[in-house]
Amino acid sequence: MSDLKPASGRAIRRQIEWTPACVLLVVLGTLTSALHVYIGLRLSEVHFLLLGAGLFAGVVVFFTVFWRPILHLVGVIYITVLLIVWLLNGMRLFLLGFVDGVVQLCLIATLFYHFLKAHRRRVT
Repeated sequence: MSDLKPASGRAIRRQIEWTPACVLLVVLGTLTSALHVYIGLRLSEVHFLLLGAGLFAGVVVFFTVFWRPILHLVGVIYITVLLIVWLLNGMRLFLLGFVDGVVQLCLIATLFYHFLKAHRRRVT
């Protein structure tokens, strides 16, 4: 399979070292994105659809050369906003929201791990 190339001729897709933590990052990001889209459709609330689409966009960018270690921290902030939105929205669909909250907390931990790992690599 060839890399996608923009008009400049450079490859867009980046090489990824598929460690268990990397797989976990992609799986958790995709899962919480899907849960937000489902909640948005179930409750007919556009903001959940948009937040889920934003999460999925982050997963897609992770596979590209545009990904930078600082985006791990941006992801942490974004996911924190998702948790706050759920709390402020009255915690509707409590069980599903609770499961999503656990997934998001695991994702936050994984994002921090990836950020620290990338930072250590740059320092040494």
